[in-house]
Amino acid sequence: MNKKVLILMMALAFLMVAGSAFAVTAPTDPNSFGYIFYDYVVLKGLQGAIGFVAGLCIVVWGASMLPAGKYIPALITIVSGGVILAADTIVTGFGMLI
Repeated sequence: MNKKVLILMMALAFLMVAGSAFAVTAPTDPNSFGYIFYDYVVLKGLQGAIGFVAGLCIVVWGASMLPAGKYIPALITIVSGGVILAADTIVTGFGMLI
């Protein structure tokens, strides 16, 4: 059997036995460590003024690299700033395998 065919068959077999994915929800118990961490990092940090200003500054910094011809670092920086600006959506949108 060809090595490429064997690798393809194994990859398809792994895909068939994959578990289901569930979205992560924000913690609701105010006494748990997860809720305190989520509150400070996501709600007050990333969704607050600090996260908005940091994300906006990173996007502007990346855009300022474009005229200098640094396209790859500029693209990475702009995408990183966008990730920071949309971090609350990304955090709750991640799925985890159970």
